[in-house]
Amino acid sequence: MKKLLVVIAMVSMMVLGGATLAMAYPNHVSLAWVDPNTPTQTHNVDGTISGTADYTILIESGNANFVGVDTIYVEFEFDVFKNWAVVAGSSIPAGWTFSVDPGTGTASFARGTSGTALTVGQTMTFSATYTIWGDPDTLSWDEAHRWGQAVTTWEVDSDGDGLPDGSHGTSTEEIPEPATALLFGSGMALIGYLRKK
Repeated sequence: MKKLLVVIAMVSMMVLGGATLAMAYPNHVSLAWVDPNTPTQTHNVDGTISGTADYTILIESGNANFVGVDTIYVEFEFDVFKNWAVVAGSSIPAGWTFSVDPGTGTASFARGTSGTALTVGQTMTFSATYTIWGDPDTLSWDEAHRWGQAVTTWEVDSDGDGLPDGSHGTSTEEIPEPATALLFGSGMALIGYLRKK
């Protein structure tokens, strides 16, 4: 009898664990970038910095089971962002809306939803005004790099079970300022020239 109970328990864990893994398995890969528009930032008297950031989320690839993404979350950590708001009228694709998900104790989220799903090769772009607590190099970004914000893309519920088919988590990468990109490119060209010699 004990052996039968052990076998039943093991089979139950495999079935339930497999169902959980199947739901969470991403059928797609997404990438995300943020341009904080550093040259146009305002340094406030209280030490905070304000500006408008441009966000881009790309659905890079998907497997044969991928139907599309219809929900996107971008995290705004309370220990980094004093406040933020999605800019009305920014280049949000038709059919998509953004709202604030107040989250729990550590962060709030920009939540984008749509009846029209994004598929492979499509991008979501939007802008957000922000005030951060100070110099971005000194802030404690949870994603371990400057302007690293968690991004989750949720897939369409194609089988009608009330759950998304899968999700993919990534974080934003900062688009460098033009001067930094030019300096980096010049340095790489110089290294290439010197290696040829």
